[in-house]
Amino acid sequence: MIEKTAVVVSAKFTPGHISHLKAFYFLFNKLGYKTILLLNECYRNIFDENICVKYLDEEWEETRADVILIYNMSQIDTKIIKALKRKSEKCKTLFVYHEPWYGIKKWVMDVIRRKVKLMVLLKNIAIHYYAVKLIRTVDIVLLPSEKAIDIYTKCDVKYNREYSEFPLIFTDETVGSEKKKRCYFSFIATADKEKNFPLFIEFIKSTLKNDSNFMCQIVTRSNISEFWDKKLDKYVKEGRLVVQAGRNLSNEEINNALERSVCTWLYYYHSTQSGVLARAFMCGSPVLCSTSGCFKNYVHGNNGVICKENSMEELYSAYKDICKNNEQMSREAKKSFAQFEYSNSVNAMREILEEGA
Repeated sequence: MIEKTAVVVSAKFTPGHISHLKAFYFLFNKLGYKTILLLNECYRNIFDENICVKYLDEEWEETRADVILIYNMSQIDTKIIKALKRKSEKCKTLFVYHEPWYGIKKWVMDVIRRKVKLMVLLKNIAIHYYAVKLIRTVDIVLLPSEKAIDIYTKCDVKYNREYSEFPLIFTDETVGSEKKKRCYFSFIATADKEKNFPLFIEFIKSTLKNDSNFMCQIVTRSNISEFWDKKLDKYVKEGRLVVQAGRNLSNEEINNALERSVCTWLYYYHSTQSGVLARAFMCGSPVLCSTSGCFKNYVHGNNGVICKENSMEELYSAYKDICKNNEQMSREAKKSFAQFEYSNSVNAMREILEEGA
């Protein structure tokens, strides 16, 4: 009997997605597949030797696949699927559509109201063009939350009516980690307007000035110079503000930052399921969220706070509530990680693969 093979593809290099690729690798292994990661060559030397990896700058076209999962969409994914399918009579193809297209109206309004740069709009139009090509190619589109499904059914469902809810999954990377002292209010994400980074800067500037016990950190691969206020320089010198920015960060660095977080900023404009949310829970960090997107489905007052208003007073009050109950909320946040841990999604993936088999 021929062993079934699952190929997880990431043709675009994004360090923040390494954890998800590992999780999908182990998930398909649990389902009995021989699993292969087919990756952009920039991922070389990142994964452990016990993980089977092929790179796109090497010979891979003869790889046989029974399941192909596209993660972290790129411009060449449809070509990769076509090449892999040549060796397989029956092959099920899946696409993890993390952030579905909201529609051109939403983006135009963002340019007008929130002064999002026109280049950001044009970039997202181009991304959507390739997303549509991929959506039309695959058998099933995987969407990470009810919010993502709602957006998809309003805009892109006409390109593929076969879709299923499936979370962004992780392995628990904190197993065996020593407990660390929590002291920082943290921003750990891409620093842009979608993540409300300008508001975060205003908040920490106000709170550092008015609360002498307040400590915070910024951990991002983004260049934050366009958002930086020189008034923050003195707090960096004092050690009350820690900044790691402008370079790729390892999972170990990100997890270490989250394990030292009293609270993690998730006051985003939009989110269908933030990977930072799941990683924060994995590391036992409560979160401070906006009412936007999917947060109400995951944050219930015991593992974080949903803040309805973005005034300095309301944000500070939410932060203090988390500080008062930090030990208990940290335990609840860790419990909440279970819904994102890959082994708890094995049966869901089995059902998806058996549909129409």
